[in-house]
Amino acid sequence: MTLVAQALSLRAATPPDIPALEALIARSARALSRAYYDADQIEAAIEHVFGVDSELVDDGSYFMAEWHGALAGCGGWSRRATLFGGDRFARRSSALLDPATDAARIRAFSSQSTRRDAASGGRCFLPANPRRRPQASAARR
Repeated sequence: MTLVAQALSLRAATPPDIPALEALIARSARALSRAYYDADQIEAAIEHVFGVDSELVDDGSYFMAEWHGALAGCGGWSRRATLFGGDRFARRSSALLDPATDAARIRAFSSQSTRRDAASGGRCFLPANPRRRPQASAARR
């Protein structure tokens, strides 16, 4: 097992995790949005749009990553019609997508931001494994 694998854990989020996830989402939005939006716009998005969609938590499709035991990221996917937004977003639909015609949707992702992340343009905080090379997919061979 690599050092990264030992330090990183992934699991489905549960309702008791929601307050910590909400705090992470707000921190992430503030850190990663400041180059694009003013403070009032960021706070409005956090108040009205960003946040955990508890329906994804209940569906078991919202996950959290912990790095050395500390919350480092979260995100999920959905089989529901709503495109984006947490519980506070008013225009939501719980209707299920039709898997014969509709793809599941990536609905959310947030990460713990650090000064180093901001300096690197928001790149992932996990160290790359230099021994692992990307493999071509079977479809491209």
